[in-house]
Amino acid sequence: AASLPSEHAPSVAGSVIKTDDGKFIRVQNISSTANLGVRLDLKKIALKCRNTEFNPKRFGAVIMRLREPRATALIFASGKMCITGVKSAHNASLAA
Repeated sequence: AASLPSEHAPSVAGSVIKTDDGKFIRVQNISSTANLGVRLDLKKIALKCRNTEFNPKRFGAVIMRLREPRATALIFASGKMCITGVKSAHNASLAA
């Protein structure tokens, strides 16, 4: 059983954590959520923003692909967002 991480160092390939027993854990993907607290007009967002997909018959959210940081955001009419594809907590907060 691995013990608690002794050190944490972000890297280009993702966050790397070294455990006390010398093993390395590399974070490949972080999923995070955000709540904007307001209702959103998804059709307007999809028309005004680049790199978006919106097909309400297929899926009830705008799919926005971000370039920097490289991530994908699902934006719902309720004002909630789900961000995936980032490799660090810092990039997750930037994407939100």
